Amino acid sequence: MTQDALKETFHVAGDQPDPAGTDLRGVAAGYDLTRTAIGHPMLHYALPNGKELILEADVYKLPGQPLYIYIICPLCMMAGHKQMLKIDSANKAVSYDPQARVPTFPDWNEKQMRSALPSGGGGLLSVDEFACTWEVEPELRRQFGFAVCPWRVVIEKNVVRNV
Repeated sequence: MTQDALKETFHVAGDQPDPAGTDLRGVAAGYDLTRTAIGHPMLHYALPNGKELILEADVYKLPGQPLYIYIICPLCMMAGHKQMLKIDSANKAVSYDPQARVPTFPDWNEKQMRSALPSGGGGLLSVDEFACTWEVEPELRRQFGFAVCPWRVVIEKNVVRNV
């Protein structure tokens, strides 16, 4: 391989240098990669052990494309994986109103909502039943179907419920 064929993999032409001063390009903690999203609804998810999580979804609508949502599976996240799920309105019924007020989460009051979500809930989101597609051990999945993440949920007005 000639020297001309070698390139540094972190350089992206035209990108700004990392403001932390590392001389890397395309790697900066201050960059917002979700700024093209039309909204970031906050979702309430009650775990089976009684603990609660607030999940953030990213909702996108590009011209000529179906509405789609990115969300990280909380079960995979707790197991040390970052499994990003993409759900689109071409395959699932999705309803999103970025201006709508988010109703009070189950067993919460208005004061708790304002404290946890000071800038609001990011709009009202509902999505038909979907499941995580993470295969923990792909060789078992192909043969027996045992190793798929068990997260199977529906989102109703920003509340995530197991199904």
